[in-house]
Amino acid sequence: MTPRQLYPHQELTLAMLRQSIAVGHRRPLVCSPTGSGKSEIKASIIGSALHKDNRSLVTVPGITLIDQMVGRLASVGIHEVGVMQADHERTAPLMPVQVATVQTLMCRDMEEPDIVLVDEAHVMFKHLEELMLQRWRKALWIGWTATPGTKGLGRLWDDLLQPVTTQELIDGGRLSPFTAFAPSHPDLTGVKTVAGDYHLDQLSERMQGAHLVADVVYTWLKLARGRPTLVFAVDRAHAKVLQESFVAASVRTEYVDAYTSREERDAIRQRMEAGETEVVCNIGCLTTGCDWPFVSCIVLARPTKSAMLYVQIVAEACALTPARTAA
Repeated sequence: MTPRQLYPHQELTLAMLRQSIAVGHRRPLVCSPTGSGKSEIKASIIGSALHKDNRSLVTVPGITLIDQMVGRLASVGIHEVGVMQADHERTAPLMPVQVATVQTLMCRDMEEPDIVLVDEAHVMFKHLEELMLQRWRKALWIGWTATPGTKGLGRLWDDLLQPVTTQELIDGGRLSPFTAFAPSHPDLTGVKTVAGDYHLDQLSERMQGAHLVADVVYTWLKLARGRPTLVFAVDRAHAKVLQESFVAASVRTEYVDAYTSREERDAIRQRMEAGETEVVCNIGCLTTGCDWPFVSCIVLARPTKSAMLYVQIVAEACALTPARTAA
């Protein structure tokens, strides 16, 4: 393993975890902002576990985070890693470190590991709850999230640690400040609320209004032309309308949703990084674990009542390149 110097807030995270475990907690939850370097802290924990011949499991809620985690571990010299995700080329069940999607973990038998690191712990899965509370009770569980607001988390995790805030990271130069513009306020009168957020079909129809779509494109052309941009839409229909409107304005624009293959998503990312693509419209699938640091503008064209979703989207702005715009 190649040691990597951790930043003070990352060292503090490890110190807080050690203290929590020392007083008897076995399921601490770390609340740390997007862009705080949670993967580096996990790598440090896994490296220490390897030195003690302990086995580690990292769980992630989606396949897009698998290769990202494996890459982070490889960057510090941790190569004894197997992947549990369909027929992934890195499948190696005897490796002491396993990175798994929760969906695949549900379908495979695995001996209880010594440490389980749960990425994006605010996304709750019944199978993980069963493992945590019933089957793998000897393991040390550590959860990680930037938004610990999901109802029921307190039933699963026995300590909440917040080593650093977004503002502290901005003040310390680890995250960048951003400028926000609110050029238009959509009239959402009559849009119903379902499960705490706007009714998607009704919201999509309202946000596809010609004046709102035109305002998104006009504002971007006025304030953010030349900045690689992620646009967050309500649903597929809304995202397609936005994409078509950007294209009609001679803006090189692409589209990503949950059905976009990993290969195509990687290709789109590469085209944007190379400057061939200016805007990518998506439906919330470029929030959790999005590693596109060259992006310098976020367009939130998706009103929400969910504080968690809002933070997941807007927090990406702080983790982007130094000069940015958020609209």
